[in-house]
Amino acid sequence: MPHGSCSPLEAPPSAFALTGDPGRPVRGLAALPPPLSGPAIVCGAPPGCSLRWSLLAPPGCAVRVNGLPLATGFRALLDGDEIRFGSSLALFTATEVPRVVPFPGGPLPVRCLRCRSVIASRSPALRCPGSGCGLWFHQSADLPCFTGPAERPFSTCASCVLPAALSPSFPWTPEEP
Repeated sequence: MPHGSCSPLEAPPSAFALTGDPGRPVRGLAALPPPLSGPAIVCGAPPGCSLRWSLLAPPGCAVRVNGLPLATGFRALLDGDEIRFGSSLALFTATEVPRVVPFPGGPLPVRCLRCRSVIASRSPALRCPGSGCGLWFHQSADLPCFTGPAERPFSTCASCVLPAALSPSFPWTPEEP
């Protein structure tokens, strides 16, 4: 993805290789190859947990995060980190594109943040993809608790600053230099 554009992933892999190519700075991996030959971004949380992403690099690899060399070969990534490798630049964000999915349920009832009623298992719902948020809302024609009704939509999530809209793209894009 060139600098200044963002491309959401349909089914995100749990590992990405940094390529050093400015035209495509990251490439999805089916699995992390042993031994690690170049820098990789990996998800260290099991499915269903809040995502925790890390950057790994073998010794001597010239990768920088926010302008600083990756001295230890490991760094937990934070929303907004700038990663440089070779002649490429990648901006890390923990924010995902909002998606309506069947609510997975769980051992305890979960209440919608907006209407405060319990979200039924397998009912249409949306987990706020805002970095650090992750709260659940009903999201259907009858209960548009995340976006609000069409005639008077909500501007943001009830808990964070993420725009309350269903969009196929990210709510922000990096500015061109």
